[in-house]
Amino acid sequence: MAKFKHISIEEAMVNKSEYIFFDVRSESEFAEDHILGAVNLPLLDDNERKIIGTIYKEKGNKLAKEKAREMVLPRSLAYLNSFHKSAKDNSKIIIYCARGGDRSEVTATLLSIELDNVYKLSGGYKSYRNYILNYFEKDFNKKIRVLYGLTGCGKTELLKLLKEKKMPVIDLEGLANNRGSVFGHIGLGEQPSQKKFDSDLFNSIISIESKYIIVEGESKKIGRLYIPNGFYDKMINGESYLIESNINNRTKRIIKDYGGFLDENKDEIVRSINVLKDFLGKKVVDELVDSFNNLGAENVVSYLLINYYDILYNKNRKNNNRYKHTYDTNDMDACINSIMKDFV
Repeated sequence: MAKFKHISIEEAMVNKSEYIFFDVRSESEFAEDHILGAVNLPLLDDNERKIIGTIYKEKGNKLAKEKAREMVLPRSLAYLNSFHKSAKDNSKIIIYCARGGDRSEVTATLLSIELDNVYKLSGGYKSYRNYILNYFEKDFNKKIRVLYGLTGCGKTELLKLLKEKKMPVIDLEGLANNRGSVFGHIGLGEQPSQKKFDSDLFNSIISIESKYIIVEGESKKIGRLYIPNGFYDKMINGESYLIESNINNRTKRIIKDYGGFLDENKDEIVRSINVLKDFLGKKVVDELVDSFNNLGAENVVSYLLINYYDILYNKNRKNNNRYKHTYDTNDMDACINSIMKDFV
């Protein structure tokens, strides 16, 4: 009888295109993070894992394994068929669970009865997670070109347009699903897990062939997520470029970016304005809330840009002589053409 083989995460990632990855963890474990392209076929779902975990704590490992066997074996034929439907003929299959334990062991054993090219990932997802962390700490070696500028100057829009021109862009705020400000979460829903953010950033980097990456200047934290140390260190020491725009265009851009959220998320916006009481004072914040509720967003946005965001930004702003070049998004087409010419 054929026996599955063991494979390390390093070997699997070097030859990733040769394999189909099957993640046999539960649906919530998979949603938190997984190897890019992996197919989720849980051996035990979330509810079943909870039942097994309770038995393990109250009655011990032996009874927990017996209960798991009762759950898994009756549906093993249908379970194995789902692998055959997802895998191609003569595919090399890699099975992984959380740490390379029982779930991947059982699945790989059953599959190897029929198939020759079955591998079990040593260390499971945990080895992949360590591989990602190690990459940022030791192996990340691309140069980073960073676009700085006041809020609303069009950095995110610029990144999107440059990416459409096939420039080596990574949108950190897009990966984090947060605009990186006190209002940054509004209308966007939940942020991904830290693990998924790290993995998505890693996969974005390795998909870029250029020796450099273009990003928007960010603080270490975007919403509740942290940029990995190795990436952040290179970013704050990378080549710096300043993006400028006048206050009218900045205000219009912010209002456009938030679009329908201004009405749909009105209460949430008011709560966010109230967060600024310690910085702006209660009287000013109350006036801003009243203006937003009765007159609309334009005056409020303009005030906050000048009297909150610009002040914060300028406290941390790089000296002008540290910027390699300044670009103006008041003429976005000219700005893009200049950057593409300069960044060759």
